[in-house]
Amino acid sequence: MDSGSGFVQERRYAALTDALGGGETTVISAGESRGAERRGGRLPGWKAGRFPNNVGRLPRTTSRNERGNAAMRTPKWLVALVVPALVCLLGAEWQTYLSKPGSYKVKFPGKPKEMDSDAGMGIKMKMAILEQDNNAYAVIYADLPFPGDELPPEVVEAALDGARQGALGSQKNSKLISEKKIKVDGKHSGRDIVMAFDLPDGNRGRVRVKVFLVGKTLYQVMVAGSEDFVKGKDTDTFIDSFTLTK
Repeated sequence: MDSGSGFVQERRYAALTDALGGGETTVISAGESRGAERRGGRLPGWKAGRFPNNVGRLPRTTSRNERGNAAMRTPKWLVALVVPALVCLLGAEWQTYLSKPGSYKVKFPGKPKEMDSDAGMGIKMKMAILEQDNNAYAVIYADLPFPGDELPPEVVEAALDGARQGALGSQKNSKLISEKKIKVDGKHSGRDIVMAFDLPDGNRGRVRVKVFLVGKTLYQVMVAGSEDFVKGKDTDTFIDSFTLTK
């Protein structure tokens, strides 16, 4: 890297530390930042958007050579503070998840885990789940063992009622907050359901789930966790990003 491009990199990191801490600036080299990204380190007591009080900063430098010397003296653990803070400032990186077997795509704020579960009665559930602390994003689908190729409208509504009651019955002190009938792609009947329940820590939690039938396949697109989390804009981003691919 020539000296000019190195100077541009240093200024980018200088601007970032200004945004995080304000006032004095720490100059961080691009090579050390890449190393921190690979390690994913974080110091105890770190709070997003600010430096711990015991973290010292280098004074603002006034020349290119002085900046280069400061970058060489920057502790590597300090870089590990900056990288997570950048993620917090910019938000999680949303990425498209494509399920060919499930014939859908959706955007997760990270990479989900794929899981299978046996629900009994010959029903196999396929899941893509991303957990963040005590909160979660998930898409679940399962082929229901109904006879015939097409389900009568009354059977579809009964299946959706059963899905709602099953969700309420699976959680402690659950309460239905809202429910509205929807159409996915203008033709697949479903429900948009919000319910409250008790979290394991004793606080009240919330789940929002869009459940609908495509033929005999039942889909559930949900966000669950704390009330504030589920009420946030990321819930709409996730649920609204769901698209059938056939």
